[in-house]
Amino acid sequence: MLNGRNSFSVPCFLAGIGVGGTLALLLAPKSGKESQEWITERTREGVSQMKAKGRDLRRQAHDLIDRGTRRAAEAVQAGKDAYREATE
Repeated sequence: MLNGRNSFSVPCFLAGIGVGGTLALLLAPKSGKESQEWITERTREGVSQMKAKGRDLRRQAHDLIDRGTRRAAEAVQAGKDAYREATE
């Protein structure tokens, strides 16, 4: 599903996060300890969001697989039925 446009946007997005984070740290009016705590909390929130998104994607993948399996079983049954009717 990645085309030329989307495959380039992910590295740019990640680079933007890195640059933005660096600038935020350099320009932050907080102490080192406060900045560390802020970074730790934001990292935990990000990890939590990524885990939730991963669970959602996993559920969607299972749903797609289940639907595909049912459709394949229905197609096989339809083929068997058609063969049986044709040979009777």
